[in-house]
Amino acid sequence: MLINFTFENFRSFRDAAEFSMLASEEESLECDTLLSLSDVKLLPLTAVYGGNASGKTNFVRALYELRALVCDGKVKNYMPFRLDDVSRNSPTVFTIEIATGDEEWRYSLSIQGQQVVKESLYCLSSELSVYTRDEKGVVEFDEAFFGQKSKEEIKTANDIAGTTAQGDALLTTLHKLQGIMADFATVASKIHAWFDDVLIIKPAWLPGIVPAVIYHTNEFSPYLRDAGTGISDLAVKSLPLRTEGNQEQVLNFIKQTIAENEIR
Repeated sequence: MLINFTFENFRSFRDAAEFSMLASEEESLECDTLLSLSDVKLLPLTAVYGGNASGKTNFVRALYELRALVCDGKVKNYMPFRLDDVSRNSPTVFTIEIATGDEEWRYSLSIQGQQVVKESLYCLSSELSVYTRDEKGVVEFDEAFFGQKSKEEIKTANDIAGTTAQGDALLTTLHKLQGIMADFATVASKIHAWFDDVLIIKPAWLPGIVPAVIYHTNEFSPYLRDAGTGISDLAVKSLPLRTEGNQEQVLNFIKQTIAENEIR
């Protein structure tokens, strides 16, 4: 379950932007439609809207890029805000809060170039850090979180984590250690599974939402129906576009074509 997502210095977003599923205290909200999580209420559904070029697509892309990085384990796309020198040479930061079962987590990742410069995992439920990774690649696991684990086991975890390449997400590396360091891998796998199985971004990313919908109508329609939008299906219809003539003639042709084909 998604609780909160923030990101900064990503494409058109220079400053931090936040997307929250936390319900407000508006009395108009029906309590039986909200989702309960510990001592907070979450929205079951939300929408992102705004004017053209306001950042809607880049918000979706930010979530998509974080998911891809965690699932693949590799930094592939570093896309900072490029309209000032400071941002252009600063890390992109993603922070996400999620719930897996009855546990809540905060995962944070900073990337620059093709490298992970900072990374951390924090358990919100127990208010304990799981691990931190600094800009020098130094990783520290919190003994308090892992309880009865001996210092030798923690040291072994640190040694393995220390071999993680700077371009790799430590969360993904730990997820792959099933059978070697089961306890550490189990924790990482809970988060990894959420990104891989729960966070579904459909249609699969293409340059722009409209082309994606056009090429994936069969995949996209069920999500609109399940979300209760009142839209039962989508269809794409090809129409001839007249290009000769002046601007007013072309505009009139488009209006006439729309009217004749009853396009709404």
